[in-house]
Amino acid sequence: MRAGYTNNMALQHEKIYSFLRQTFSHIGVGNKRVERKKLSASVVTQADIDMQKAVLPKLLRVCPGASVIAEEQLSLQMWRKVRRSVNRKAGLYWILDPIDGTRNFSQGREHYAILLALYKHNKYLASWMHRPYFEDGFICQSGAGVSYFSAEKKMPLATVNSMSRDKLLCTLYIFSKRRSMAFKKISKILALSNCFDSISPTYCVGSEYFRLLHGEIDFCLFLDPKPWDHAAGVALLKECGGRVSMFSGYSYDARKCYLGDVLICSRSLDVHKVVVSELVQ
Repeated sequence: MRAGYTNNMALQHEKIYSFLRQTFSHIGVGNKRVERKKLSASVVTQADIDMQKAVLPKLLRVCPGASVIAEEQLSLQMWRKVRRSVNRKAGLYWILDPIDGTRNFSQGREHYAILLALYKHNKYLASWMHRPYFEDGFICQSGAGVSYFSAEKKMPLATVNSMSRDKLLCTLYIFSKRRSMAFKKISKILALSNCFDSISPTYCVGSEYFRLLHGEIDFCLFLDPKPWDHAAGVALLKECGGRVSMFSGYSYDARKCYLGDVLICSRSLDVHKVVVSELVQ
């Protein structure tokens, strides 16, 4: 990593956030044409492709020796090979989703985001998240807390450690048409439980993390979590005192795709204990 990056990390983090904002403002506006459909139900626009092409060289200049894992480069079939390559390296790797919530973006809806994280092995070093429509976002550095940006203003985000509702509020984020046994079991528990209420998802993973970080919901359940969708949000949530785990009992690993499993994300330790005790019966 460059000496300038390590010597003044906070400044570099803000520069990267500004770069993401400015790049999207030049590329994303009016560029919603759907280029192709992936094998999954999601879509790709020309803005996804152009955004990724513009951002990747910048990331490689910031950390010349790092690997880059970007969603539009990969199919799920390719991911195992990429993960083996990342695991063999002792260095850093970026995880980028150039536009999360592409379907919303292509249809003129407000919930879409740019997601970026920097990891070493399975330890997050920094994370960035920006929502162009709302002109807000988050930055975190491991051990230095989370900052929230809105209308050019920067403010620290407080850590939340307790529960504040009689019933915990959640969203169930299901984009895959495939329904796993884990999903079916969780759906049944949620329907019968007196502890939880649910609201409709935004259909943008980044916006669900925004809800968690602002305390609008207490927890969120994600089916089939993939690295590019969650690496940035998990880093922000952990840095702010939140907790994550897999329904299967495995620890979350940013390098893995968990097909058929469910990622449990809670805004605090207290909430997570209640959620896990109810769901994992």
